[in-house]
Amino acid sequence: MESINVNEIALVPSWHEGRPEAKWASCLPFTPMFPTWSGIETKNSSIVYFEIEAGNQLGEHSDSVEELLLVLDGDIEVTIAEETAQAPKGTIIVIPAMVPHKVRNMGGSTAKCIGFFPTKDVGNVFTDTVQPFGLSVFPPEQP
Repeated sequence: MESINVNEIALVPSWHEGRPEAKWASCLPFTPMFPTWSGIETKNSSIVYFEIEAGNQLGEHSDSVEELLLVLDGDIEVTIAEETAQAPKGTIIVIPAMVPHKVRNMGGSTAKCIGFFPTKDVGNVFTDTVQPFGLSVFPPEQP
């Protein structure tokens, strides 16, 4: 059986330059091109695991497919298009494909979330450039 433990995976710190509140750490454990790939490649699905420290946020972006976002720990605020709602631990949020959204940690501890995608080929477009990658579109276009 192939498996990972989200409490043991390496996360990549990410941020937007000039936006001190836009900081998070993430891993796409089943995506071979991601720096901290687990070595397991899925055939028909994907996830993103991310953590946001208190007071910070995951920058606005849209995904090419629908995402189910599960709040594992913490209290977050999710903005999808123009709608904003609180989402405490245990909440599952449905995020439609290609709709801009962002996640902000409203609690006093680290928020931990998993986003589930129905395909292994997920594209993301961020409003601002994501560091340390220097990109706003993922996966990057191949020359």
